[in-house]
Amino acid sequence: MLAFGQKSFLLALGDNDAVIAVIGWTVENLITRIDEFYLDPNVPRDPVISALVIAVEEASRELQSEVSFIFLPKNVAQDVVQAFVVNGYQPLNLSQIKFPAWREAAHEMVTPDTVGLMKQLRADRIMKPI
Repeated sequence: MLAFGQKSFLLALGDNDAVIAVIGWTVENLITRIDEFYLDPNVPRDPVISALVIAVEEASRELQSEVSFIFLPKNVAQDVVQAFVVNGYQPLNLSQIKFPAWREAAHEMVTPDTVGLMKQLRADRIMKPI
């Protein structure tokens, strides 16, 4: 509950309005960081993850975000990671990130206990205030 004032959350609701997934994210300095994710193990992964990713990306684009990073626990099921990959995310490789601000943001979030993924949201970079 403390995080509600610090980041945005999206909920996916199933039958009887039961929460089947939660995704927590922030946009700061044109960079989206998804660092909280819960998925009910009894629901189909692909459509739920896809719907959440689309919703986060739409909101991020409205905030002019250039890139999105997702950080999942290292022990996450491979089909969960694959559901993000199907939605355009790629495994995070810090040395291949071209832009220093993106690399720094990813470096701050990555830990030995996480799997990082990234997706560029804009073809053009914002070089001056809009």
